[in-house]
Amino acid sequence: MTNDTIETQSDPLLYYQAVGFVRGQYLPSKDSFSQGILITEDGLMAPTNLLGAASFSLSKHKELLQESQIWIVYPRTKLQPPHLHFAVRAIRIPLPDEDLEAVYKTINCFKIRGLVTYINSEAGKFVVRVYRNVKPSEALENSKDDKPSEALENSKDDKPSEALSSLDDKSSEALENSKDDKPSEALSSLDDKPSEALENSKDDKRSKTLENSKNDKRSKTLENSKNDKPILLTLVGVMPKDAYGQFWELRVHREADQLVLTEGKFLAQVFKPKKKASKKRKGKKKKTKKPNANNSTS
Repeated sequence: MTNDTIETQSDPLLYYQAVGFVRGQYLPSKDSFSQGILITEDGLMAPTNLLGAASFSLSKHKELLQESQIWIVYPRTKLQPPHLHFAVRAIRIPLPDEDLEAVYKTINCFKIRGLVTYINSEAGKFVVRVYRNVKPSEALENSKDDKPSEALENSKDDKPSEALSSLDDKSSEALENSKDDKPSEALSSLDDKPSEALENSKDDKRSKTLENSKNDKRSKTLENSKNDKPILLTLVGVMPKDAYGQFWELRVHREADQLVLTEGKFLAQVFKPKKKASKKRKGKKKKTKKPNANNSTS
């Protein structure tokens, strides 16, 4: 599932994605219909929020909440339990002529495309960054490893709906809102009468100021969309040691509250490979003590 923003990417292969299917019953909270939990068929209780389109549709068809459904979701991982959170994009309703067995095989399967930025071979875990579909800034090349502790710190202030809705999705409202608005229609032309020249010049300055302020806001909005924080997904599995800084396409499946690697495909080297630390230690040579003539035995 690609989207319209991919043209900003220099390499069409390097588009970001993190999406999958789960089956369960959504229970909204008392305070908010769009915030609740998703109880999967194996008993997992995952904190879940409904994105705009899903929330609007389900609010009109609450009968769908009476039983388990197949959901199209964006995953997000946390260090502290519950480790897995979801943002619901929509309900996956099989078509009449669709093979149900094939549909059910997709449950608990996810596709993730992003940058590998941390590998812990001993723990069998690694971290993948998922950005909006724009080219990563060159400044990120010098960034630190995305250790799980840093991933948790970066995600404290972010609501799941704000971060996850930024993934590639043609129908996502957040994606639509991130596009530039069409320029506003030109203001009506001013009269050219000499008697109104002074007043017209003032109005012209005001209109230009207003238009510039609007354009400035649009440019800032576009710039902010490019500088959005990435989603950091902690996955279970073993990756090659040289996978750091590489762009991978990964197939993962859900086991309880963990996303486990099934298979992966290397696509590109984005960051420079890490230099191996030299084992040579520069130290001062120990001086050998000369025997003292006074202490020598006769």
